[in-house]
Amino acid sequence: MKDKFIIRMIFQVGLQFLNIFAAYFFAKYLSLELMGVTGEVSSYIGIFTMFLSIGIESIYIQHSGDSNFESYYSNFMFIKLSIIFLSFISLLFFIFLIDFQYKGYFLLISLTELITKYSIVVNTHLRAKLKIYKAEIPSFVIGFLNAIVKTIISINLNKFSNPLIVYGAVSLLFAGINLFFTLYISKGERTRTKISKSRIFQLLKETKPLIFTSLILIFNDNIGNLIIDHFYGTEQFAYYFFVKSFIIVTLTTVTLSIGVIYESYFAKWFVNNKYKEIQKMTQKIEKYSAIFYCAVAILTLLNAEIAFQIFLPNYIDSIPILQILVFIPLFSSLSRPYNKHLYAGKKQGVISRYLSIRSVCFLILIVIIIPENIWGINLLGFGVIGYCFLNLTFNIIDYAFYRYFSKKYFGIEGENKLFFILPLSFLTFLISYLLKYLLIEVIESQLILLVLSSLISFIFFIISLIICHFINRDDISFFLDLFNLKNYKKGLKDEFSMK
Repeated sequence: MKDKFIIRMIFQVGLQFLNIFAAYFFAKYLSLELMGVTGEVSSYIGIFTMFLSIGIESIYIQHSGDSNFESYYSNFMFIKLSIIFLSFISLLFFIFLIDFQYKGYFLLISLTELITKYSIVVNTHLRAKLKIYKAEIPSFVIGFLNAIVKTIISINLNKFSNPLIVYGAVSLLFAGINLFFTLYISKGERTRTKISKSRIFQLLKETKPLIFTSLILIFNDNIGNLIIDHFYGTEQFAYYFFVKSFIIVTLTTVTLSIGVIYESYFAKWFVNNKYKEIQKMTQKIEKYSAIFYCAVAILTLLNAEIAFQIFLPNYIDSIPILQILVFIPLFSSLSRPYNKHLYAGKKQGVISRYLSIRSVCFLILIVIIIPENIWGINLLGFGVIGYCFLNLTFNIIDYAFYRYFSKKYFGIEGENKLFFILPLSFLTFLISYLLKYLLIEVIESQLILLVLSSLISFIFFIISLIICHFINRDDISFFLDLFNLKNYKKGLKDEFSMK
């Protein structure tokens, strides 16, 4: 089981860091105006494709422990493909209806997104069956090539008269290639059965409590982006979009990469009432997530300014945004296992009621906090920074809610050491901050200062965790064992062996 967690995490995190490498050059050579355009297009696509994220994937994976699981595939695929088709029609209509300078780019990215969604549907089936190698290898290889090509294009953006069209065309090409190989490599795992109205209605009925909340969550996220763009201009929105869509998405990929796997295990364990196994896995996920993301937060608060001055001086104004949003992956990673407990334990109604209240409150607060004035009514006008704090606050509330109700319904205890890791992280930051200013007196090179201060703070944090027994021998053995290639041979052989 561990090999599947790790191989997915390595592939997904590696791919995201390749993408952020390409995004670095994209941001470096693209104007802030065009970066804002990419964000605007992304937000509109998010709204028009939000029906693709109604929560049916979680319901589908929830049935992965059923003996008749294969009978769900064709019906699940029918629902998803129907929504993809309707999303495409609505997007196409919207693109040709609006007065927008970059319609060509809008169309290319819309097609890219819908094809990618189709690939994700197939991958969801593979991951539900725990065929992680088959799900990840095509995506990683194609994604690796995609990142290289995009990096080359980004470095030469000034040579193209319409860089967004070129970027969009390359994105569409690789999305198509990825879909082709995903379908090819998964053909032995996709058991087609007759589409059943009763099965379709069953899936939709089980998804029903989640539909409204899923839609309004996605709508809130994208409408917040468009409000920032409308009231504060493309440049301010570009700063926010770059941080949120490139840096924060990369960090949250660590959580999402292993989340799909333990979601499948939770479904099987809940069927058999194996709560001890669920608690043990949850605590391990919570502990390692806290260590990883606290380390990232320390380094970001400590050295974000130096890093941006060296590598992306045009985005120096996005530093305050990053230093707030960097905590979102932490609380998102901590709350995700508990959220999946409620799904696997068939408590969708609890999630639905909570998210309904949450979403309405969030939407109201967006309107109050971001703009300075609407229709002559004076509002708070906290802008981008207010929006960032609002997002962070609700992520913290999510964690508290899901953890509390997981314990209430299933008796699953969280990792209590977490509440010592957070203060220790703050102490590490303070000491590292003082050491950094001592280094400034003796080191002139910004790059050397960045590397040295980051290295010292990271080592100090890890040593502190070991001294305080937050990291023990079992943890060290666990991480060392990750580099033993023999652990991955069996899983790879099993998935690709001919049956």
